[in-house]
Amino acid sequence: MNKIRLLIKDIRPSRIDLFYDILLVCENSNKVLNISIGKAEAESMAICLDEIKAPRPLTYDVFCNIMQEYSLLLKEVVITNFLDGNYYANAVFIDGDGNEKSFDMRPSDAFNLALRYACPIYATEKVIEEVGFDYQSYCEDIAHQTEEDEERYIRENLSSFGINMLKDLLQCAVENEDYKTASILRDRIKLLEAENDEHNDK
Repeated sequence: MNKIRLLIKDIRPSRIDLFYDILLVCENSNKVLNISIGKAEAESMAICLDEIKAPRPLTYDVFCNIMQEYSLLLKEVVITNFLDGNYYANAVFIDGDGNEKSFDMRPSDAFNLALRYACPIYATEKVIEEVGFDYQSYCEDIAHQTEEDEERYIRENLSSFGINMLKDLLQCAVENEDYKTASILRDRIKLLEAENDEHNDK
């Protein structure tokens, strides 16, 4: 499996409420991945990057402490696939006898552990080829966004989410009184439901 090392470039609030965008740049090129994760996971990453000492151990810190106690080391994190709008990652651990074991893990959890272990993050060449994009062009596009572009961006990104996630996002948007996003989410859910009904009728 050919893989490319990634470096965390930025953590920023997503233009879709309830998410944060993690920008990961390829070490030897200008290609980047943009992976959206939840607010709690993003804040935990930011705390680690900023070297802020929490008064009590956070969940990821506790997990790392347990791993160290039992001589488990995190060797690397690899983003292995992008399917149906979701990124998939493996975390590769080494036990005290030098044996390697790979575990499927959410990218947001894998990133948090990688930061705490200072271990490398990779993506397969296949993932980079499929969904990687040019960082410079991305920055230029952001600088020239209009309100109309913003709404189109939201609609286009929501097209990668499944109906269950969309419903969860809709509930959160309504609770946060973000009715513009709620309207977009509701339209997308109706479209998917209509497509599912059409498929079931065949």
